Amino acid sequence: MRDAIDLRTPKLLRWLTRSVNWKEEVRDIRHNAPVHDTVKERFKLPSVAQCASFGSYRPKALANRDEFEDFYSRPDK
Repeated sequence: MRDAIDLRTPKLLRWLTRSVNWKEEVRDIRHNAPVHDTVKERFKLPSVAQCASFGSYRPKALANRDEFEDFYSRPDK
């Protein structure tokens, strides 16, 4: 998102706002909310593109979803 803003912002304003960013916030999703089949497939892949890197698909927002709990490591298990 930051790159898209930088492309449309004049250089002077980029310099003045270089440290301004949005706070990361995890969405609150119900543990039994419906999830599209493509999301389920991404969990099964060994690596997926994620902004500037590659890795396993483990969004924090889905960590409490019943169907995906086995994909997240739990300290109590």
